Amino acid sequence: MTMRNDQVAFRWSEGKAATNHEGTFWTDGKKLYSYKLQIGDTADELKILRLYTANGRHGFKSQTTSQHVGKAKVYADILD
Repeated sequence: MTMRNDQVAFRWSEGKAATNHEGTFWTDGKKLYSYKLQIGDTADELKILRLYTANGRHGFKSQTTSQHVGKAKVYADILD
């Protein structure tokens, strides 16, 4: 089922699979991807988000990836 980006991020937080309408932002419930880049993971039910943004630890990849990170940031337990 396709969803908006904010819904994909929320489903990741719930441990459920989802993808956006373009297939560029998706989750299997444990891992979270922007395109083919894994930006999020789950460890012991904690959500870990890698900051692929201009000021983030992992650096800027694209404007779209930065937007995906922004949508997921509110649901992450750990920002890396």
